[in-house]
Amino acid sequence: MFKRFLSVALSVVLLLSLCFLLGCEEPFFERDEINIQAEYYDNGVIGGLLTVDYGLKEEGQSFVPFNCYPKAYNKDSVVSPLDDKELSGDFRIISVKNGDRALPWNFCGKSGNLLEVDVSNAAILDGRVNISVKFVCVLPKADERMGVNEKTVNLGNWFLMPAPYIGGEFVECNYGSIGDPFVSECMDFKVRLTVPSSYVVASSGKPSTTDVSDDKTAYSYTLSNARDFAFCMSKNFNVAEQKWGNKTVIYCFYDDADAENTLALAVKALDYFSKTFGEYPYETFTLCQTDFKEGGMEYSALVYLSDELEKEEYNYALVHEIAHQWWYGVVGNDQTKEAYLDEGLAEFSTLLFFEKNTEYGIDSQKYLQTSKNQVDTCEEILLASKKERLKLVRSLDDFITDYEYAVTAYAKGLVAFSAMKDFLGEKKFLSQLKSYYDENLYAIANTDDLKQSFKNCEKIIDFFVYGG
Repeated sequence: MFKRFLSVALSVVLLLSLCFLLGCEEPFFERDEINIQAEYYDNGVIGGLLTVDYGLKEEGQSFVPFNCYPKAYNKDSVVSPLDDKELSGDFRIISVKNGDRALPWNFCGKSGNLLEVDVSNAAILDGRVNISVKFVCVLPKADERMGVNEKTVNLGNWFLMPAPYIGGEFVECNYGSIGDPFVSECMDFKVRLTVPSSYVVASSGKPSTTDVSDDKTAYSYTLSNARDFAFCMSKNFNVAEQKWGNKTVIYCFYDDADAENTLALAVKALDYFSKTFGEYPYETFTLCQTDFKEGGMEYSALVYLSDELEKEEYNYALVHEIAHQWWYGVVGNDQTKEAYLDEGLAEFSTLLFFEKNTEYGIDSQKYLQTSKNQVDTCEEILLASKKERLKLVRSLDDFITDYEYAVTAYAKGLVAFSAMKDFLGEKKFLSQLKSYYDENLYAIANTDDLKQSFKNCEKIIDFFVYGG
């Protein structure tokens, strides 16, 4: 935590007291605020200005680090999510400023994608500094989180993000091809995106204003207490909406003959998880069908679903990605080291949903047994090679193949949480899982936090986490 000066500390105490008296959940100023004004041109290029109101994390902090995810798609990137470098894009920084003052900056870190901004001569007020970054990005021609293809434009992890401060250090994310190589703290977003009017835009929030001028449309959004802000755009999107209480669920698609039932499934999953874990926090939720090489991808209030999935796979991926709104979204974790905390819990939540909703024909026990078999087979291979068994706490950099990562984070994570449920009984397990949710709202949780909520399961957790 940033050690504030006495005057600021007194202000913090006063505001916390006011929040307590008025029933506020938390002081608004603690979170960083990101403001983005960007324009997408119909040639795979996006440019804009990102401004962050950043709270310094350490007393005397002179540098602010950013994980620059889009730079990983550059052709000369050391670590890249791309299988084919010929599909590469190009991300460039035009300027970095504090007001009118230019700030020194450089790229560093293991992969060369960590942007370090020197704020030693910047104007700092009450422990906060304003940093503006002007950028231009040529999107890779790929079916990736960020990329342009024939059907859609995917804008996930498309801008640089302040490196999270966990355990007294900043976390650098090496944005490679295995797992979800990113982690972020909750922030408040204001985004204005201008696009050619021929595009239908799916987003992490519903636009507060829409301005049409000639052949362009500008959408303005706000989203509070979120880990990211993503888009998916297409000239072919159909849009279906359904009210869910005082919230709106939106489905953007171009190839779904069963769209009405897909939307109904999304609403049912959101409703079930809200009642089981805790209330879904945002005004809207959007799912979008897209050209994407994986089954699906989660962002705050928005998920991707691959157009290559068969119906059962599509339904399964949909519920899994919705579960991530709770595990990764509201309750965060360091996905670069403890991916099981979101992937394993999302898998467990998915099977729990289909166990209660058998009309979709997905056999939860069959999926669980398949996961157990995958874990056993993978560990037999490791033991035969005289290697350690699968450990749930493991850096993404240590995985050689996607398969080993998937078996570890998804399959063994699922098996671990299922074992905890069997040991405690479903009612007690879900009660403690809800406590885990409540105790880690909008924070970045870790294995110790899990143990704190599941004190009777410490031995089970250690057994799985440390290679049992």
